[in-house]
Amino acid sequence: MALKDDWRRIKEGRVRAEDAIVLPQFDQFLLCHRDKAPFLEADNYKKVYKPGGIVSAVIIANGEVVA
Repeated sequence: MALKDDWRRIKEGRVRAEDAIVLPQFDQFLLCHRDKAPFLEADNYKKVYKPGGIVSAVIIANGEVVA
């Protein structure tokens, strides 16, 4: 899931395409780590992990979830 602010950051070049990977919903990378802190800021946790067990698709850049 990418929000308007996320797309702005991507368009401004703060995320280079060659450094980014798109992960689908329920990707194993997002599911297999007990501690999400190394790649996901606490503010963004609820954007990725939603009620009802939904795990959103994300963009990873430089080892962190950015959108």
